[in-house]
Amino acid sequence: MNKIGEEGDFQEFETVDPKWITIKLKNGTVIQMKTEVTGVIFQGYVDPNNGQPTNYPIFSIQTQIVVRNQHIPRELILIKPTSLTKEERSYR
Repeated sequence: MNKIGEEGDFQEFETVDPKWITIKLKNGTVIQMKTEVTGVIFQGYVDPNNGQPTNYPIFSIQTQIVVRNQHIPRELILIKPTSLTKEERSYR
């Protein structure tokens, strides 16, 4: 075992400078998003692109995207409940 640990070991980390990206839509809506790192895993010293040994450590990064509404124009907010079903309202 080296200073990093064994292959597949999770690494302790801290986020140093998280940044929100602000997106303004033409309809006036402003949303923000950022990538949150949820895990860092040591993968060893083999380049995953060519399978060749390297002199530097390889890490995998696990992430999650966080989205928040910063501003929604009043005219886009539904005051009465919609008659759409949950499936029809879903973006998926």
